[in-house]
Amino acid sequence: MFGRLALAGGVGVVVLVGMAVHYTDRAFNYVEVQGRVDAVKSTCKLERTSFYGVGRRREWTRDMPCEIARMLRAEDPEMKGMHLKRTSDVTLRYTSPADGQVHSGKLHLTVTDDRQPEPKAGGVLNVMANKSRPDKIQKL
Repeated sequence: MFGRLALAGGVGVVVLVGMAVHYTDRAFNYVEVQGRVDAVKSTCKLERTSFYGVGRRREWTRDMPCEIARMLRAEDPEMKGMHLKRTSDVTLRYTSPADGQVHSGKLHLTVTDDRQPEPKAGGVLNVMANKSRPDKIQKL
């Protein structure tokens, strides 16, 4: 019993240290900049999680164009309760704080149920750019 408790506590400490390192790195080494979106490639899938007893069951569809996924969710009775999960690969240009030059980068964004509008080509997207490495960015 004590061994399991110690193991769970150790895993918790490792997770907390990892999160602290990540957020400290982000606070000291990154700055928020605006990037101009060059291209967006999005796919969607429908997902549903059903809970029963002590277990759960996940169902999902294949990746498909988002318009088709929205239409299926609206019209197909078997897919009415499913959540829409959009995955977008965004190519953007940004001015790096490291050297003041314009660089190109890619971000992989995942959103469930259209909680965020899809980035559009020509639009603006805020990202975190590294202060010392011009080619390194993170999503906000």
